Amino acid sequence: MLKMFPFRILKRTVLLGLFLGSGLSYAQVNVKDSLVAAPLIIPNVSVQFPVGQLSDRFGLNFHLGATILYKHRKSWLWGVSGAFMFGEVVNEPALLSPLIPVFDEEGQLPAIALGMRGFNVMGQFGKILPVFKKPNRNSGITLMLGMGFIQHYIYMEARGGLTPQMEGDYIKGYDRLTNGFCSSQFIGYTFLGNKRTINFYIGFEMIEGVTQNRRGYNYDTFRPDTDTKFDLMLGIKAGWIFPVYKRTGKAIQNKEREYYYY
Repeated sequence: MLKMFPFRILKRTVLLGLFLGSGLSYAQVNVKDSLVAAPLIIPNVSVQFPVGQLSDRFGLNFHLGATILYKHRKSWLWGVSGAFMFGEVVNEPALLSPLIPVFDEEGQLPAIALGMRGFNVMGQFGKILPVFKKPNRNSGITLMLGMGFIQHYIYMEARGGLTPQMEGDYIKGYDRLTNGFCSSQFIGYTFLGNKRTINFYIGFEMIEGVTQNRRGYNYDTFRPDTDTKFDLMLGIKAGWIFPVYKRTGKAIQNKEREYYYY
């Protein structure tokens, strides 16, 4: 339950963002000649490389998520982000040694797949620095800071029949469920096009986590793991931006506001 609940929240957030982005219409906003304030809905993806202690457990992994930001007229940014984390490289060669050989309920040897699964959720704050004249003052070098929560674990699947040794509470002795506080730093470039059809950002991201194993006992090492860990990931992150611009028109007469998407 602890593993699945955050995934449901992130899934609904991503779907809501995409729905809002696809359901809005076009506006006549002068992005080229003026600084614009607008909410930004940003589906994103990143490739992350674990460093230090985390590299002893996992290899290359991917993050798929969404960010919702508000861009102020002075190009300050604030909002929230969330991402699923997944990978197929696990650097724990002795993890299954207590289970070998592993048999399914029919006495066969199943194929066992290992992987990384997890998520992170963070509050975000930053600024766009319009250091270049082109394409406009709403684009530029982007600096972001994030703070929040991270969780990851070793995903294990016996491909074949049911395997009693890897079902229910037994799996908790091997999955290394780990979570704790995290922070992130991002430096990159944000492009908000003059024609309002191409909007994106790309750059380098660093994520740090101060985490602990939340299981009481590791079956393969025959001891509890209570040490505080420093998780570090370095990666490349990119996202497609759906800006939601505001304009006034006939609706002003009715004291209403209309929002449009590019």
